[in-house]
Amino acid sequence: MLGVVTSITVKLDQLTHARMKPVKPRLALAVPPPHGYMLPKEVPVEVMQDVTADDLKKAEADFISHCENDYYAEWFWFSLYPKCWVNCWKNDGLEQDSKDYPTSFMTKLQETEEYLAELSNQSIMKLLPAKWQASLLSDAAMLTLPAEREVTMPLIDGLHFQRGIQNMRALDMEFQIPIPALPNGKPDWSICQKAWWDAIVTVYEWMEKKNKIPMRLPLEMRIMNGSDATMASEHGNTLGTCAIEVLTVGDDLVDPDEWKAFMQDITDKWSKYTDFAGKPLNIRPHWAKQWEGLTIARKDIIDYIKEDAYKDQIPLYKQHLDHIAKQGGYTMDDLKLFSNPLLDSIFYHEKSIKKDIETKQSTPLPQFDNENSEPVYSEEEVAKIKNLIEKVRLAHKSQQNHLLELINENHQEVIMKTNEPAKSNALPSQTLFSSLSTELKENQNKLALLEDKLKMQHKLFKEAISESPQKVEDQHHKSRCCLWF
Repeated sequence: MLGVVTSITVKLDQLTHARMKPVKPRLALAVPPPHGYMLPKEVPVEVMQDVTADDLKKAEADFISHCENDYYAEWFWFSLYPKCWVNCWKNDGLEQDSKDYPTSFMTKLQETEEYLAELSNQSIMKLLPAKWQASLLSDAAMLTLPAEREVTMPLIDGLHFQRGIQNMRALDMEFQIPIPALPNGKPDWSICQKAWWDAIVTVYEWMEKKNKIPMRLPLEMRIMNGSDATMASEHGNTLGTCAIEVLTVGDDLVDPDEWKAFMQDITDKWSKYTDFAGKPLNIRPHWAKQWEGLTIARKDIIDYIKEDAYKDQIPLYKQHLDHIAKQGGYTMDDLKLFSNPLLDSIFYHEKSIKKDIETKQSTPLPQFDNENSEPVYSEEEVAKIKNLIEKVRLAHKSQQNHLLELINENHQEVIMKTNEPAKSNALPSQTLFSSLSTELKENQNKLALLEDKLKMQHKLFKEAISESPQKVEDQHHKSRCCLWF
């Protein structure tokens, strides 16, 4: 809202080094349910199977220790997966042990993986039911994320350990929940546990009650400090902030209305939290993520932001803008040139103008047979799918050749860097390359098989037209052919 900024001064701390050693514990023990939390019947019994009270007590102690003592604390749960990915570390690594992470080769590999994931989302995934999509994406993510090996790296690499994530589209809603105080003044970390499990429970409730899985990417939670920046979503959180988010695939895979309803269910739960005295917690949405169209406390979220979440901050922020404008010889009205309708509704309008979440759904979602979970397509849709399949087949082939070249280039280097013989258990990188290459070839075979089936359906459709052209012409808009995959 300040317009064109021509100069900025940034003060940085001295560079430190992260000792990163992520782990993959089972779901029940990564972030254990808070004391007294009752899991509903929709949550699979396997989640808590064979978990003892001592296990939960130790897991809770570990969780609190991460929250209070680690420089960085983050937890991932990929939809329906039995384990979590926990990435908590301290920044006390030695500089002489620190190496850039990931390496240039692994950076290319990660970027390629994300690119292939997006290709799959834009082609093969559209042919699969939601549960299959969620399971495939979760399995792939947990397979590729590192674990159990400590690596020391510059702090900036520890914060941004995964490359190429911009290559895969996603929808993302995040809220910042302030950590309340216990009666003794200490942080009440159970609010994080409750927010975490409320989200997990919502995923399973939607699956069991509605047979839908809107969240097909991870639930993610980070522990952060507060902030003194006027309009920061962590502003005033003196005991810390629980930053928690839910993600899914692009809105050409998940129905936008379904995703919005899921986000609202989650928001309804997170917005009801209070401290020990019953005072509502001042939760705030992440400014740069998805939240338009939601309601909190029966208010449109924009009204909630103005009247509750930032009630004291917005007037102060406008005073700061006015002061800056006067120093530059212009007015607040001049600054509106650099605003937009959303910011106008927050900073200039007394009441919000209701506007739904904006989405772009370029390709209609396929209809499914409720009994067999099989998508049904029109002839025109079949033609589009065939075109997509051809494109993705060529792209997969190109990427496979590129990866094979990288494998050949780096194979000797990997062998030289290890003192063990070139066995699969001694060369995890080499095993990964081989696995990825095999997976790509299998994908190509699946695509070829799918193309053959599509051609057969297309042929049957044409035969039907030749046998009864007038009938088909009259019912053209209703004509469907079934795709088996």
